[in-house]
Amino acid sequence: MKMNLKNLLIVLMVILQVFLVCSCNNSSSTTSNGNNSSATSIENSDVSAEESATEPTVDEYLEQLTEGKQYKTQFVIASVETFNTEYLPMYFYADELKNEPFNDAAYERNSRIEDLLGVEVLFHGIGKSGTELPDAIITAVNSDQHDYDLIVPHSSYGVVSMMTAGVLYNWNDIPYVDFTKDWWLESAIKDLSVNNLSAWAVGDLTIGQQTPVWMIFNKELARDYGKEDLYTLVLDNKWTLDKMGEYTKDVTTETNDKSVFGGQLPNALLKALMISTGSYPSAKNENDELMFAPNVDRLSKLYTKLESITSSGADMKITPYDAEKYTDFINGDTLLLLFNGGHYTDLRNIAFDFGIVPLPKLDENQENYRSMAAGGLMALPVNTEDIEYAGLTVEVLNALSSETVRPAFYDAVLYNRCLQDDNSKKMMDILLETQFYTNVMTVTEIDSMLLEIMKTGNVQSYVDANSQKIKSQYEQIVSGITKNK
Repeated sequence: MKMNLKNLLIVLMVILQVFLVCSCNNSSSTTSNGNNSSATSIENSDVSAEESATEPTVDEYLEQLTEGKQYKTQFVIASVETFNTEYLPMYFYADELKNEPFNDAAYERNSRIEDLLGVEVLFHGIGKSGTELPDAIITAVNSDQHDYDLIVPHSSYGVVSMMTAGVLYNWNDIPYVDFTKDWWLESAIKDLSVNNLSAWAVGDLTIGQQTPVWMIFNKELARDYGKEDLYTLVLDNKWTLDKMGEYTKDVTTETNDKSVFGGQLPNALLKALMISTGSYPSAKNENDELMFAPNVDRLSKLYTKLESITSSGADMKITPYDAEKYTDFINGDTLLLLFNGGHYTDLRNIAFDFGIVPLPKLDENQENYRSMAAGGLMALPVNTEDIEYAGLTVEVLNALSSETVRPAFYDAVLYNRCLQDDNSKKMMDILLETQFYTNVMTVTEIDSMLLEIMKTGNVQSYVDANSQKIKSQYEQIVSGITKNK
C-alpha cells in the first residue's frame, strides 16, 4: 500500500511538471505573437542592462578619446565682446571659483580639459554690436592669420557672408566630432547647411545662447481677468492663434493714470510666427540649395488670423522692437508678450508671478509646436593649422559642457532665477525640443515678410513683387559657397 501511494505521488508530480512546461510553452508562444508578458519584460530588461553597461559614460568616452594626447597650448574662442555681457565670458572661461554656479561650472570644465589635453581655454571679444566680428574673421583668414580657434558670432550678423567668403571649415570634414552625441544639436547641422557646406554647429559649449523665442504671460493679470490656463492649452495641443486671440480679448484699457494691454508682438519678432505656424517660406532642394518656396495658402491663413487679433480696436498690438520693447510687460501692464529668449536676464526684474509657453500653432490640425532658434552657433576657421587638434578640443569642450555648464545654466540660472514655476520648466523643455534654425539662413525680404504683409494685406502681391529678388539673392549665396567651398 505504501509503494502504491509512493508511485501515485510520482505520477502526479510528473503530470504537474508536464502541465507547467506546457503552460510555459503557451506563454512563450503568446509572447512571440506580440502580446505582453513578464518573461519578455525580464528578457528585455536584461538586454537593456547589458546595452547600457557597454555604453561608455562621458568620462570613459573622453578618456578613450584623449588617451596619449597632450597639446600644452591655448584654444582661443572669438565672439562678440558685449553680447549678453552678464554671462557670455563665462560660457567660455572662468579664471577662478566664485561660489556662483554657472561660473564655477565653466571653471570646472576648463580645468578638466586642461587636465585631459593640456589645453587652456581663452576668450577674445571682437566689437560691441556683432557686425565687427565677421569682417575680422574674414580678414584674419584671408591674411592667413591664426588668431582664433573657434568662432561664435551673433547669429544676426555675418553668418551667411562668412560662408560665401569661404573662411569656414565644413563640420562634416572635422575629425573627432560626433554629432550623434547628446551634447550636439544634430538637427541644427541640417538646418544650417547650404549647398552641402555645414559651416555652423550648435552644442552645449554655447548652451547659454540657445534660448528660442517664446510667449511670456502675466499670471496675476490672467487670474484677475479669469483667463483660461495656458499650460493646459499647450499640453492639450490646443494653443493656437485663435486661442491667443481669445486669451488677450477684453483686457486692454487705456486711461490717464494707467494702461493695460492684452498682448504685444514686437515687430522684429513676427518672423517667429512664420516658424511656429509652419509658414516659413524658405526651404532647400534636393541639392541642399536655398530656395524661395512660400506656401501662399498657409501664409494667407496666418495673415488672416493675425490681422483679426491685431486690427484697430483689438487687444493685441504689433509694437516697435526697441529699447522699450519689454517695459510694459516688466511693469505688469501686459497680459501676453512675444519675447526674445536671449534676453532672459530681463526676467529677473519682474516682481510679479509670470510663466512662459511656446508660440501658438496655426490651428489644431498642426501636429507639433515649433520654436524659432538662432543663438549658439559655432564654426572653425578654414585655415586651422591642426584640424585634428581643433576637432578633438571642440568635441571635448562640448562633452564636458554637457556635464557642467548645461545643468548649471538650466538649473541654477534659467530655471531657478528666471522661470518661476515647474510648468514653465516643462514649457522650456518643449521649446528646446522643437527648435528650428531655418531662419538663420535667410535674407532681409524674408525676415521682414510677415510685417510687410501685415501692412499691405496681400500675401500673393508680396510674393510676386519680391520672388525674383529673393531667388536672385539665394542664387548668389549658393554661387558664393560653391566658388569658395
